Amino acid sequence: MMIKRSEDWLYAAGLFLLALVIRLIFLAQIEGQPYFETLLLDPQAYDIRAQEILGGDWLGKTVFYQDPLYPYFLAIVYKIFGIAAFPVRLIQIVLGSLNAVLVYFIGKRLGGRRVGILTGALFLVYGLFCFYDGVIGKDGPGLFLINLALLALFWAAARERPWPWLLAGLTFGLAALTRGNLLLITPLIALWIFLVPGPKLSKRFVLAVCFILGLVLIISPVTIRNWVVGRDLVLTTAQAGQNFYIGNNPRAGGFFENPKHIRLEPQYEEDDFRQEALRLTGRQEMKPSEISSFWMRQGLKFIWENPGRALELFSHKTAMFFNNFEVPDNYNYYFAKEQAPLLKWLPLSFGLTVSFGLIGLALLWPDRRRFSLAALFFLGYLISIAPFHMAARYRMPVTLLLLCGTAITLWWVYDRLRAKQWPRLILAVIPLAILITLSHWPFYSPAKTMDSPYTTLGIAAAQTGDHEKAAQYYKQALEVNPKYIQALYNLGNSYLAQEKYDLAKEQYLRTLSINPEFIPAYLNLGKIYLDFEHFETAQTIFEKAIKNNPLAAKAYVGLGLSLHSRKRFQEARDAYDKALALQPAEAEAHYNLACVLAQLNLVNEAWKHLRTASRLRPDLALQAPKDPDLNPLGSPEEIRKQLK
Repeated sequence: MMIKRSEDWLYAAGLFLLALVIRLIFLAQIEGQPYFETLLLDPQAYDIRAQEILGGDWLGKTVFYQDPLYPYFLAIVYKIFGIAAFPVRLIQIVLGSLNAVLVYFIGKRLGGRRVGILTGALFLVYGLFCFYDGVIGKDGPGLFLINLALLALFWAAARERPWPWLLAGLTFGLAALTRGNLLLITPLIALWIFLVPGPKLSKRFVLAVCFILGLVLIISPVTIRNWVVGRDLVLTTAQAGQNFYIGNNPRAGGFFENPKHIRLEPQYEEDDFRQEALRLTGRQEMKPSEISSFWMRQGLKFIWENPGRALELFSHKTAMFFNNFEVPDNYNYYFAKEQAPLLKWLPLSFGLTVSFGLIGLALLWPDRRRFSLAALFFLGYLISIAPFHMAARYRMPVTLLLLCGTAITLWWVYDRLRAKQWPRLILAVIPLAILITLSHWPFYSPAKTMDSPYTTLGIAAAQTGDHEKAAQYYKQALEVNPKYIQALYNLGNSYLAQEKYDLAKEQYLRTLSINPEFIPAYLNLGKIYLDFEHFETAQTIFEKAIKNNPLAAKAYVGLGLSLHSRKRFQEARDAYDKALALQPAEAEAHYNLACVLAQLNLVNEAWKHLRTASRLRPDLALQAPKDPDLNPLGSPEEIRKQLK
C-alpha cells in the first residue's frame, strides 16, 4: 500500500513539474506584452478593488456585486510583493500547475491510476488552462479551487464518515466565492447524498447536513459582511438577476451583450442596472437584492412573452456550451495564441474533449454511484450556465471532468483494440463521430473576434501617449469589424488627443450612428463644441444623449455646462440637480452646481456643494480659488482657507 501511494505522488510530482515548466515558458512569452499587461473590464475592476483593500478598505461599502474572493487574493499578493502583475501571475501558474496533481487524483478516483495519468497528460496539452493561469483574473485560481472541491467530493463519496463531507462542503464554499453559479449545484449534491443508496437513511441525512454545514461556514462570513455594509440579505453577490436578464432580453444574442440603457463595463454596469430599475419601477431606492430580483423577473417576463425567441436563445447558448469555439470575454484566446507561440503547441481543444469526454462519462454507467455524481455535477453546471449567457471561461470547471472522461474513452478504445472487439468499437465510433461533427460546427470564425484585442492594443498604446500607434491599432480593429463601437470611439479619442478635431467628430458621429445610446461619444463630441464655444450645438448634443439614455448623469452635467456658459443659471441648476439625483457622487456636478448657486447668490448652498466636490475630488479645491464663477463666495484666499 505504501509503495502504491509513493508511486501516486511520484506521478503527481512529475505532472506538476511538467505543468510548471510549460507555464513558466508561457509566462516568459507574455511578460511585457501590451495585450497581457493592459487591464480592462473585469481584470481592471479586480485591480482597483484590490488596491482599495490594500488602502485599508477591507469591508467595502456596498453589497458584493462581483465574486469577492479574487480581489482579496490580489490584495494579499500586492501587500507582500508590491503592486505588479508578475508576482500574481507567478503564484497563479503555481496553483495552475497543482491542478495537474488534482486532475491526476480525480482521474484515478473515476477510472483508476492509468486514467489518472492520462488525464494529467491531457491537462498538460490543454492550452486554455495555461492561458488563464497566466492572465490577471479569477478564472485560474478559481479553477484550482473548483478542482479541489471536485476531488474532495469524489473522495467523500467513497466514504461514509461525516468529516470528509464537511471538508467537501468547505472546498465547495471556497470555489463558490470565485464562481457563484456553483451555489445552484450544492442543493443537488446534498440531495444526491441523501437519496443515493449507501448507509442508513439517518446516516445519509447526517452526511448531507455536514456538506451543507461546510458550505455555510465559508459562505456565512460573506453573507454577514453584506448585511453589515448594506443591511441586505445576500449570500455572496447580488447580480444573478442582472446576468439572467443579459441573456434573456430583446437584444440578447446568447453572449455578454448590453441590454438597452446598460453599459456592460464594471465601472458602469452595477449602477446602470440600479438606475434603470429605479426608473422602470418609479421607486426612489432599492436594495441590491431587490434590484437583482427585479431583473430576474424582467428576464422571466421576456421568456413568458417571447417563448419562441427564448427557446431559440436557450438552444443557441446550449449549443455554444458544447461547441469547439472559445467565446471571447475579458481576453481573446485566439489572439493570445498569436502573441504567445507556446499556446499553438498545446493542441487539445474543447470540441475533442467534450466529444470523447461525454462518451467516457457514459462508460461509467456500470458503477452507478460514480456515474451519477459525475453526471450530476456536469448537468447541474450546464443548467447553472445555459439560461444566462455564454463565454469560454464559464465552462472550464466541467472541462477537467471531461478530460477524465476523455482518458476513460481512450483507454477503453485501447482495450477493445487489443481484444479485437470490432463490433463494440464500431458502435462507439458512431456516437463519437456525431459528437465531433456537432461540436466542431462552425458557428463563428475566430478571425472575426480580433476587433476587441486590436482595440486593447490601441488603448495600451494610448496609455503610453503614442496616439498615432493607437490609431493604427483601432483601424486594424475596424478592418475586422467596421461597426465595432469601442474601436470607433477610441479612434475618435486618439484624434482628439492629436487635436485633429474634425476627424475626432467624424468618429464620434459614426459611433452614434451605430449605437445612439453610446453616451461617452456624446460627452466627448459635446466637449469639443463647448471648448470651441459652440454652446447651442453642444446643448443639442447633450439633449440627444439624454433622450437616448435618460440615466446618463454626465450628459446632464454637459447640458448644464452648455446652459451655464450662456448664463442660463436656473436651467443649468436644474440640469446639475438631475445629474446628482442619478449620481450623488458626481464631483463635477457638485462643483458646477456650486458655481451656478454662487452666481444666483445662494451662498450657503454653494458652499455645501463646493465642499462636497472638493472632498470627492481634491483637485477641484485647487481650481476653485481661480474660478470667477465663485467670486461671490469671497476672495481666492478665503476660498482656499475654507477648503483646507
